[in-house]
Amino acid sequence: VIPDTVNNIGNYAFRYCTGLKSISLPATLASIGTYAFDGCNNLLCVSFSDDAVSLNISNNAFNNCSALTIFEAPQGLYSISTEMFNGCTSIISINLENFVTNNVIYMNKMFGNCNSLTNLDLSKFTTKEVKSMEMMFNSCEKIKSLDLSNFTGEKIENINSMFQNCISLTGISLIHFDV
Repeated sequence: VIPDTVNNIGNYAFRYCTGLKSISLPATLASIGTYAFDGCNNLLCVSFSDDAVSLNISNNAFNNCSALTIFEAPQGLYSISTEMFNGCTSIISINLENFVTNNVIYMNKMFGNCNSLTNLDLSKFTTKEVKSMEMMFNSCEKIKSLDLSNFTGEKIENINSMFQNCISLTGISLIHFDV
């Protein structure tokens, strides 16, 4: 449990803390730094306070948390970044419907190598400012359906390998995506 006196978790703060199994984040937390929990390969659960209001999650924050299975954020305003869940090979459920993506520019490898993820609803994501989605879902081998119905492509410059190795993908909604 992170005490409510903590406002920021710095870059690399818990990187490679392989003994860490769960983390409870306080409502006072405003930001999680780059690679903050990278390589915490025994981290199973990340929980947020129901009172959370605003949280900025930096690049690679949960990168290679290979044991992480469920990530569900409460109602609130959030910002996410590149490679946020890259290498989270055990994650089966990600609820990001409360995340604000208005100012996100790069979504590269955001869900790369999430091998256990089967469905993902990103229909509430706003992608008006996004320039790159390179390898965004790369090697999500079990993903069967993606709802990207709110994705637009006004500023997209790079979607290389966006769905590479998504060998189980049978349904995708990209009705507003014009690249």
